[in-house]
Amino acid sequence: MLRPYEESHVAPYPTGPIGDVELPALGLPDFSDDEIEDALRGMGS
Repeated sequence: MLRPYEESHVAPYPTGPIGDVELPALGLPDFSDDEIEDALRGMGS
């Protein structure tokens, strides 16, 4: 049986999408997808 949510069923914090997230620049080198894949394979992934 479906019924509408009551106020007591609503979470007390936002649960919707948060939008775009801006990540800070960490000054790390840029790696290609192939370089990342090679590194992960070397780790046993």
